[in-house]
This record gives sequence, structure tokens and C-alpha cells, in this order.
Amino acid sequence: MKRRKQQYNGFTLLELLIVLFLISVIIAISSVSLVSVMKASRLESAARNISATLRYARALAELKGRREGVLIDLDSKSFGIENTPGQKRLGADIHMKVIGPRDEEIDSGVYRISFLPSGAVDEGGSVIIWDDKRQYEIEPDPVTGSTVPGLTGPGRPVPGDQTNG
Repeated sequence: MKRRKQQYNGFTLLELLIVLFLISVIIAISSVSLVSVMKASRLESAARNISATLRYARALAELKGRREGVLIDLDSKSFGIENTPGQKRLGADIHMKVIGPRDEEIDSGVYRISFLPSGAVDEGGSVIIWDDKRQYEIEPDPVTGSTVPGLTGPGRPVPGDQTNG
């Protein structure tokens, strides 16, 4: 009587180890890219928050019929509506400065952007935020006061960047 060779329908230990190794490599690569995507979204979110705060101050000025301002604390990297609680802070890896109306660069102290009851900017400037790869510029329109954060270019050097020295 001849013996029949038994067939196994399972996987060998070596095959399972190879598959587990490949899965771990894929997870490692995807987690690195996920971290960079999260950093980029934090910067974009901060730009949108600053823009929204400026728009809100403009709307308050029009609604209440008086000047309203946004205080930007460059030392603590925070911003918020003047005389209201709840300053918003930027992340530790996000840097901030202001370019004033006369193109002066301000990177410390407290800066105020204020809106008139008409919605126009009374005291203005551009808020620039950046991380190690990208930067956004938020500039209220002097006449209408409207703001839209603009990406000013990936990899573009930031004038006066003090983080590399």
C-alpha cells in the first residue's frame, strides 16, 4: 500500500514572520508621513483661527458701533479679542511675527490690530506664522477689513527668522 503525501493548508512560521515584518514596515512608514500631515494641519488651523478672530473683531466693531481690537502677544504666541477672556495659543513648533503698516518687522511684545465701526482697519498689519516647512500670511484688507489666510510658499525663507541661529 502506497502512502499518500499529506497536504497542509496552513502557513509556515517563516511565512507568518515575513508578513508581520512587512506589516510593521508599512506601519512605520505611514506613521512618519502622518506626523508631517498633522504638523501641516496644525499650522493651517492656526492660520484659520487667527483669520477668524480678526473677522470676528471686525463684525463686533460693526455690530456695536465702536472700535474693536485683536491683541497679538508675540512673546507668548497667543491672540484674542481685546478685553475678552480666552486667549488662543499657538503650538510650540509654530512661530509668529507681525509686519506693520510701514513694513516694520515686529517679533516681540503685544501688537494690536483694530477695526473701526465701518469695518475698515484702523491699526493694521500682516500676521505671519510659520513652521519649519511652510508659512502663512494673514493680512486684513485696509478698506473692507476682510481676511483670508494665504500660504506664502513652501520652503520660502522667512525674513528675520531667529529660529536657526
